[in-house]
Amino acid sequence: MATARRLHPDLDRETALAVAAEYRAVSQANAGDDRARPFWIAAEKILMPDEPLPEWWAVAGTTGYDYLGSVNGLFVDRGTSRQMTATYPASPGASSPWRT
Repeated sequence: MATARRLHPDLDRETALAVAAEYRAVSQANAGDDRARPFWIAAEKILMPDEPLPEWWAVAGTTGYDYLGSVNGLFVDRGTSRQMTATYPASPGASSPWRT
C-alpha cells in the first residue's frame, strides 16, 4: 500500500489496497507455473494482537514485527522497570521515557 501511495499520492485507502493486492497477484502469477509452492511474499504490516491478516492480501505472512514484539518479552526483566525508567532519560538522544 505504501508503494501504491508513493506512486499515486492521490489514491484513497481502498484504491491503494486494491492496487497492492493486484501487484501481489501479478507477482504470484509471474513466478511461473512450475513452482512446487506459491511464490513467497511477506507483507510489511504490524498486526494488533486480535487483528487477522486479511486473506485477500494473498501473502504468506508478515515480516514478523508483531511476533518480535511478543517474543521480546522473553528477554525483558519486568522487575527492573523502575530502574530502566529512571535511567533511560539520561541516555544520549533520549527525549522522553517510553510508555509502560
